[in-house]
Amino acid sequence: MITRRFIVALVSAPAAAAVTFYLLWLAWLVFFVASKPGEVLADWNAAIALLRGWPIVAVAFVWAFVMELVVGLPLLAFFRRKGWLALPAFLIGGCIVAVGYFIATQWAQLPAQQDLGVAMILILVPGCVGAVVFGYVGGWLANRWSGPA
Repeated sequence: MITRRFIVALVSAPAAAAVTFYLLWLAWLVFFVASKPGEVLADWNAAIALLRGWPIVAVAFVWAFVMELVVGLPLLAFFRRKGWLALPAFLIGGCIVAVGYFIATQWAQLPAQQDLGVAMILILVPGCVGAVVFGYVGGWLANRWSGPA
């Protein structure tokens, strides 16, 4: 049964994953890509230029939403059938969704995916954050299946 809480969870989880991805991406640019991170943080114009990359949040939201529909919801149905509605299951589900995203996009050779370690951090952490937000907002991890979202 689709409830208001489920709809809010369906939208808030990809939003949380997209914002997490954006913040990790900014940190990666500042601390690992920039030749002198102190200059990027000290120069106001450079910091503003970094923040102009905000449309990546919209792209990340769309990808996260699609992956949630294609991979996450079937996993939720599977976990619900098995009775595995706990934090570890949601974290595993987030990792599975993130790895599914990586497999679907690895042929695009995005700049962040040239280094596998960076790619896994930029993908796994937001996947897990989104899954946990989905679990709590949806009520499965908070043991609340009804009431206001």
